[in-house]
Amino acid sequence: MSLYKKSNLELAGNIGKGLRINHGQSSVIILNKSSDNLAVYQNVTCERNKNHTNKIDNSGLICFPTCGENVTIYSGAVVVWGVNIGDNVEIGANSVISRDVPSNAIVVGNPPIIVRLNGEKVKIGLNEI
Repeated sequence: MSLYKKSNLELAGNIGKGLRINHGQSSVIILNKSSDNLAVYQNVTCERNKNHTNKIDNSGLICFPTCGENVTIYSGAVVVWGVNIGDNVEIGANSVISRDVPSNAIVVGNPPIIVRLNGEKVKIGLNEI
């Protein structure tokens, strides 16, 4: 796990090709793994649960988020714990994600709601999946 810290940006994890940080000020992006083409905006937090101190907790669960390919996380969003973010996902500004997000989804809000899934408009709470 490499670490880069400058200008209030902290970046660590196994990050794939094509990382794009747009105005990354005040962002903490610590991932277990990210596939290619991750885009992150300002004030984003991708981090572990405050109770976890290692990459893997005592139960053997991964503590940091994992992102698939072509994921965009917009300003102020928070992605915590060992959640899995699928491929082709957009996480809306100021959303709080603490559950897995399926591929091909747009998720917004707190509590988070999937508003688009596989190109169709929907309204599904992440806790309903």
